[in-house]
Amino acid sequence: YNNNHINKESVPAHLSKMNEALKLFDTSGTEFPSVAYHNSQPWPIAADGAGRAMELKHDSAHCGDVANWRNGCVGGSPGASFQDCNEKFIVTEINYNSGQVIDAGTWFEILNTTNQSINLSGYSIRNKDFENKITLASGTLLSPGGRLVFCNNFKKFANFFPTQKVIQLLNFSLDNGGDKILFYNPNDTLVFSVVFEDTLAFTNQANGTGYTLDYNNTNNDYSQGINWSIA
Repeated sequence: YNNNHINKESVPAHLSKMNEALKLFDTSGTEFPSVAYHNSQPWPIAADGAGRAMELKHDSAHCGDVANWRNGCVGGSPGASFQDCNEKFIVTEINYNSGQVIDAGTWFEILNTTNQSINLSGYSIRNKDFENKITLASGTLLSPGGRLVFCNNFKKFANFFPTQKVIQLLNFSLDNGGDKILFYNPNDTLVFSVVFEDTLAFTNQANGTGYTLDYNNTNNDYSQGINWSIA
């Protein structure tokens, strides 16, 4: 309902970014089951400006029950049921507010979910402040099953992780009130997104305590708070 960062066709009605009730009627005026969504947990939050659709987990699920909805794939799946997104790489750990005792700056980690190397040359990374952007250098490779780390302060990061290689310096910090991490390919097409919040749904114990957000699930819903724990 708010795919700000991908191309989209016009629709006959504008859907609110905050909340909306959707109702469908047949030709006799009989109302089908309706849905009233919101742009905060437990509703899927990556449909609000992160390029993903809000999708029913199963076609037979009742659309009025928030538990039956999930963050879908980038771009959605118009005209088809939800299917696994099979994303080639994902964000698996986020440090958005270290705190004063263990201040390693902003950093996050990505994982190659495939058995082939991924060439990330020319890819770009943005956060919710869309003008913030870094472009990955030529020769940036993500090895099969490998991980890469991005941070915004080499010195702070190295103080706590001196043996961990950082692939490239970010020119922005992540908002400790919640943010987005958006990856674009060299054609400036969104290919991966994750949204997190500083709420109990995402465990706010990662905000200023020295802990990080750690992805702990296999259902490929990266912007659902219950799929993250502290590490």
